[in-house]
Amino acid sequence: DAFAEGENPFLASQLVLCPLSFLVENPERDEQALACDWDMLVVDEAHHLEWAEDKASEEYECVERLAERAQGVLLLTATPEQLGVEGHFARLRLLDPDRYYDLPTFVNEDKDYQAINEMVQCVLDAKAYFEPLPDPLASYLTPREWQSLEAVFLEDAEAAYDKAVDALLDRHGTGRVLFRNTRAAVRGFPKRHVTTYELAQVLPETEEKVSLLDRLRPENFYPDSWLKEDARVEWLVRWLADHNSQQVLLICANADTAIELEQYLRVSYGINSGVFHEGMSLVARDRAAAYFADEEGAAQILVCSEIGSEGRNFQFVNNIILFDLPINPDLLEQRIGRLDRIGQLMDIDIHVPLFKHSEQEVLFRWYHEGLNAFEVTCAIGRAVFDEFETELMACLEHKQSEPLAALINDTHAHAEQLRDVMQQGRDQLLEMNSCRLHEASSIIDRVLDVENRRGLERFVDKATSQLGIDTEPHSPNTIILKPTEQMTCGAIDGIDEDGMTATFSRELALSREDMAYFSWEHPTVKGLLDAIIQGEQGSTGFSTLKLSALKEGTLLLEGLFAVDCIAPPHLQIERYLPSNVIRVVVNLQGKNLAAALPADKLNSLLKSAPMESARAIIKNAHALIEKLMDQATHHAQESLVSLLDDAVKRVVESQETELFRLQNLAEINSNIRASEIDAIKADTIDLVSYLEQTSVKSDAVRLIMSV
Repeated sequence: DAFAEGENPFLASQLVLCPLSFLVENPERDEQALACDWDMLVVDEAHHLEWAEDKASEEYECVERLAERAQGVLLLTATPEQLGVEGHFARLRLLDPDRYYDLPTFVNEDKDYQAINEMVQCVLDAKAYFEPLPDPLASYLTPREWQSLEAVFLEDAEAAYDKAVDALLDRHGTGRVLFRNTRAAVRGFPKRHVTTYELAQVLPETEEKVSLLDRLRPENFYPDSWLKEDARVEWLVRWLADHNSQQVLLICANADTAIELEQYLRVSYGINSGVFHEGMSLVARDRAAAYFADEEGAAQILVCSEIGSEGRNFQFVNNIILFDLPINPDLLEQRIGRLDRIGQLMDIDIHVPLFKHSEQEVLFRWYHEGLNAFEVTCAIGRAVFDEFETELMACLEHKQSEPLAALINDTHAHAEQLRDVMQQGRDQLLEMNSCRLHEASSIIDRVLDVENRRGLERFVDKATSQLGIDTEPHSPNTIILKPTEQMTCGAIDGIDEDGMTATFSRELALSREDMAYFSWEHPTVKGLLDAIIQGEQGSTGFSTLKLSALKEGTLLLEGLFAVDCIAPPHLQIERYLPSNVIRVVVNLQGKNLAAALPADKLNSLLKSAPMESARAIIKNAHALIEKLMDQATHHAQESLVSLLDDAVKRVVESQETELFRLQNLAEINSNIRASEIDAIKADTIDLVSYLEQTSVKSDAVRLIMSV
């Protein structure tokens, strides 16, 4: 509504957050979104995109159209197979329609993953005992690649084993478009415990036929007075009273149930409670989550509708009450997953109130005894459900013990078989490809080095002080930033009228979604950096230096030169030429003293000078300063030549490696397109061309006089 008629709101911002329903329900906005050139399309909770060979949902078709317009597509989901193999294929099809073009072909390919995994294990076994590379490996590689691998083996067997595994995962696995974090790879997750509470209540008879879905939600039997007649409510009040020092997340299926239950707890019993459901605005949901997460005066219970099982994480609590049970196993996993996440430091206690001899008791037993879905993660839940759906529905309908016992036994056996097959096949390949330890360790070391929490805290403190932004402590490693009328810069991303709360602690940020996590890449921190760099303050200066090696009156010039390489974003030229600042310290003889006077040492020796004295010296030494500046620029340009030589070498090595990979891959995988190989060649030419146009520009200058 804030935009004029015909104006495209998607062109107003660099980053756009948009509900998929907004595009589906507003064709005009959908067309406007398609009229934009998107660098990246990110779809959260992507398992909701429904697709079948004969028909796709409107949401799926909307994402498909956008995916064709975007240069990159990222689909996020914790339950990639919630809609079965067909739905899984549908999402891969969005990522690479040329690679995933036919469902039957995909299903057959999935069956071959076990053989590939066995080949990977053969290579790993050979590595463990320093044996030769297994001969059958040659059938998975091109002749020249096999010869190359044998040559590498003679020089460095360790490297040859790793290259062989990488080749198998890359050419025959799913690694080009699919990555998955598994608990086995990440580790550090808590244990899960489930407790049931049997409630002796018989639901009232009704003349009308009640659907199974309604029978799984007993509140539907008491449309007017369920809060007083439903035994689960009475149990809940007692549980909260007995555990008044503990917080708990409660999830139920319907928003109306959540709203009425929370109000009843708060008004009738004075319980500190919050509610979270799809009918609330994003701001209201944020406030409810913040109230639940507050360290002082927090809600004891947050009552959520099904939306609480998606998108929000509450790993700072370890109790969850399942007020009802969903029929979908993946939805059950999503519910528990709100607490069972990285950052959870305690074991998770799952509480399930059940009516004896009810449909929920039958469903609970199938989940717990058949799938073991409460105490361990259940990646095969949907596949097992599809296999036994008819039998399960019959048991839920008639609640007979003998058929249920047989179903539980069959379910358990089938679930164990599926787990073994997936572990031996695609899942094992996925796990290895998603976390290659020799690369991951190096990345982790670099991340920890870059984070440098204390250095970042000092920068934020100095930058906000200089820019006139108010800061105050919130708690350890956490601050509140607020704009003021004295700000010397424009608006900083993230700091609005209400201010923002940010923490430098990754551990705290993992459990507090209401706090921003400050890293050097955070938009607010980058905004502070830009404001400092682009501002006039600090770009020039005058200092004095007392050093026995320098005669009194000697002039030095310290210059910082920014390396300026303007290239299209898709080339990601920073991979080869990271942001660089060339520092030089020159004297009138043209010698560069930067190595002899490093920045830290020089800063400790420098003293400020009175403003009037500095102006007089600069005025009288104008010609000398120009000479110093010319010499500093000359040294910076010489340093740039060395930087560019190294960058071009990295480009050539990296691009040739990728070209070699794709050419080999194309020989055994017909899904590799010629356009991909041509793109590598074109990018190589463009990268070298843009590097050759790189220049240096003066960013800051300081005149120094010895005294």
